[in-house]
Amino acid sequence: MSFALHVLLFLVLSLAIVLMGAFYSEVDDALALRSLPRRYAVFLGGCAAVAVVMLALEFVFASVR
Repeated sequence: MSFALHVLLFLVLSLAIVLMGAFYSEVDDALALRSLPRRYAVFLGGCAAVAVVMLALEFVFASVR
């Protein structure tokens, strides 16, 4: 499978996760839908931060020379 397909699948599944979290945390569905872009951006930013930390740790501690 290509890298682009993996990224697309991650984005779709993460949107579903954020959507369900928004609907469970908000009383009104309209409020949940309005908060979705910010929630999704924060989720993707957090995932990107974890990926950067993991890549840095791999580079520092697990590099093969």
